[in-house]
Amino acid sequence: MFGKTEYYYSQFYTTTGLPKVKRSYLNKKAFLEELGLEELPDGYHIDHKTPLYDGGTDDPSNMQLLTVEEHLKKTNFDRKKIRKKHSNFKYPTEDEYLKTYNLNITNLYPGNTDAAYSGLDSLGRAIFRTASGRYFYFNRKGEEELLIDEIQSIEK
Repeated sequence: MFGKTEYYYSQFYTTTGLPKVKRSYLNKKAFLEELGLEELPDGYHIDHKTPLYDGGTDDPSNMQLLTVEEHLKKTNFDRKKIRKKHSNFKYPTEDEYLKTYNLNITNLYPGNTDAAYSGLDSLGRAIFRTASGRYFYFNRKGEEELLIDEIQSIEK
């Protein structure tokens, strides 16, 4: 099946809070076939006209072929536009998280009462650590977002 955008369960882009898109090999292949190509030409990238992190789909209709240089320029432009669009957003502090989402740190993980605030990461997110050693923060929707390799950036 191609042409349908699929999303990762409970994963969101940190820049916009929108659901993370699964990139489809079949959609990419269908896009190239529409252009009469079997594979991506050297020196070119497939670009999403509307970035995935800004609500774009992974459908071939949202794809275009750009040179590597054009793609880098467009990506930089898109990122600046997104930062400006979302510049007023700040991740809440621990107390603000708990109050906003009516949470109690002892019931975040049932049976695990020593989940604790660990500090802020480089993006300003309040990071929590469970007794089992898992780190998480709350995304814009108030849902827990587990961190895997991002822990190095936590400021203590």
